[in-house]
Amino acid sequence: MVVGIHTQTARDIMSKHVVTVRANDTIHFALMMMAEHDLSALPVVDPDGKCLGIITQRDIIAAIREKDVEDTERHALQAAGIVYFTDVALEELTTARVQEMMSAEVVHVGPHHTATEIADRMLERGIHHVPVIDGDSP
Repeated sequence: MVVGIHTQTARDIMSKHVVTVRANDTIHFALMMMAEHDLSALPVVDPDGKCLGIITQRDIIAAIREKDVEDTERHALQAAGIVYFTDVALEELTTARVQEMMSAEVVHVGPHHTATEIADRMLERGIHHVPVIDGDSP
């Protein structure tokens, strides 16, 4: 029996084998995990597996842009719709820690949420990834 996407729950459609990183891992390690597993986001967990945040490729790019362009220049470039990178030290990127660039405010869903509810939440918050967390808090 084929079930429509609007009736499927997070439990039905979520990734079962979740790749995670720790807050103290390097950005280099997080990027390697993303590349190795063809992912654009990773949950950040503590040693007990509790979700502390999420690190995305977008978070990393935003952090690089912040470090790379002075405020006035960045605003002018953003207004022009130009993505601009200069002289970001590779060592700084590879030694920075996940906690420095991750989003700590985790928008999450429970396994019982429907695909429609998840899509609505993602659209409302302007996000592309939501961890599925069993329980009330991340």
